[in-house]
Amino acid sequence: MSFVAGEPAIIERSRPVLEAYTAKLLVLGDKPAFPASFKLVVNFFAACLLETMGEAFTFAEKQGLNLETVASMIKELLQHPAMPRYVEKIRKRNFEEILGSTLNGAGSKDVRYISETAAEFHVPLPFASVVRDKIIAAQAYGWGECDWSVFTEIARLNAGPQDTKQKENVSTA
Repeated sequence: MSFVAGEPAIIERSRPVLEAYTAKLLVLGDKPAFPASFKLVVNFFAACLLETMGEAFTFAEKQGLNLETVASMIKELLQHPAMPRYVEKIRKRNFEEILGSTLNGAGSKDVRYISETAAEFHVPLPFASVVRDKIIAAQAYGWGECDWSVFTEIARLNAGPQDTKQKENVSTA
């Protein structure tokens, strides 16, 4: 996959050459910096996903779980129909519809439990700590009855005011 941006006429003129060496061409707009930023987003997401997998496998191993079974579960989770729905929910900042649990419900409880259990077994889970802290912050904003994915909104709040051209309304009940 290749990411490009720039003047549309130039991209179209270059398309045959670009498509000759890539399976998929993604045109990201007219700003030349967009492909580099997009690549960073993709690689950041992949790196965080890999770290999460590493932490999950480490915790599972310390618990004596069958890692083949854990791997199967992770593969199924990544293909679960709810995942694309969560992508859209977070993108659109719509946390009113509850997909799995409210913030005050099972999801945040399980993050708390894994953090406590990991500490007992001396397994550092830095991502669990980050998620736990964001859940606490989201609860402090009064979002406990929203979908539990609302904790992701804390990253946006921490980043400061959005450019008004890119900002969509937060829907948090």
